[in-house]
Amino acid sequence: MRVLGVLAVITIHLCGGKLYDADTYSFEWNVFNFYDSIVRWAVPVYVMISGALFLGRDVPLRRLYGKNILRIITAFIFWSFVYAARTYIKTGDLTEFVKNFISGHFHLWFLFMITGLYMIVPLMKKIAESKFLTKYFLLLSLIFAFILPELIEIFSSFTNFSGYLFRGMFNNANMHFVMGYSGYFLLGYYLNNLDISPRLTRIIYFAGILGFAATILLTLYASRFNNDFVHDSTKPLYGTATAAVFDASFDVYRPTSTAFWFQRCSSLTTITGLEYLHTDEVTNMSSMFEGCSSLTSLDLSNINTSNLKEIGYIFAGCSGLTSLDVSNLSIANV
Repeated sequence: MRVLGVLAVITIHLCGGKLYDADTYSFEWNVFNFYDSIVRWAVPVYVMISGALFLGRDVPLRRLYGKNILRIITAFIFWSFVYAARTYIKTGDLTEFVKNFISGHFHLWFLFMITGLYMIVPLMKKIAESKFLTKYFLLLSLIFAFILPELIEIFSSFTNFSGYLFRGMFNNANMHFVMGYSGYFLLGYYLNNLDISPRLTRIIYFAGILGFAATILLTLYASRFNNDFVHDSTKPLYGTATAAVFDASFDVYRPTSTAFWFQRCSSLTTITGLEYLHTDEVTNMSSMFEGCSSLTSLDLSNINTSNLKEIGYIFAGCSGLTSLDVSNLSIANV
């Protein structure tokens, strides 16, 4: 299973980036979408394997921190330095080197996640010792980490419904302990000790096939008809672009959504000509500038937001922003 997981992770990284570049109506995009969708189980399965191994035996805190967590921290320091040094060689920016070294390359996010899970092993082990608490925890995780968020995302994709209303409710509930990957961690242990009948096995396989099909088809629909999806290849800029310019040709363009337009454009330093961007019909600006860490100033005083309904995370991750003009920004309908 671990070998299959390695192959699945490689497939995700091979196909994931291509989904941003290819035309969503092309045969190439559909091939990438197919393979990317059927291997999305890779990281959850790794977490489940870890849960099965750690929660099924006694792991003293001294060993947990002195061996398991220490190894992860050592690996992070080494590879984070390598990636940060690579960036420094290209840019010569010492400040950026320090920031990249501390935050780590985005590929290293897994190390932060697994370290957090290892730190709560003593707590999760106490829950795992009780069948009732295990099932209760998994039920809460299923509801708050999977079912409700997915229903909101799907409903928002097919309608003009604002999903941020309910996301705010979830955040206020502070159900973080049962969300994220902790549910997978406990589920791995639970399934490893569960006697599964042949009938239930067939049901699980059938549900898995339906899950693959749903992922492929919903990704296809959302990417073609709703540009607020992560696998949207219509984003104007991505990754290495340093400047964005709107000219007079945009006078005839009337977008209804600018969500995710500049998301993760970490090298973007300037955006000019926003007066040519007509946003009077735009209802969604969610994550429009999310991750634009190199932007230092942004003037949105000419942006029409009279019909704006969703604006969540619009400036999330804009760590370099020192000047922001939103004097005419209306959020009356948000």
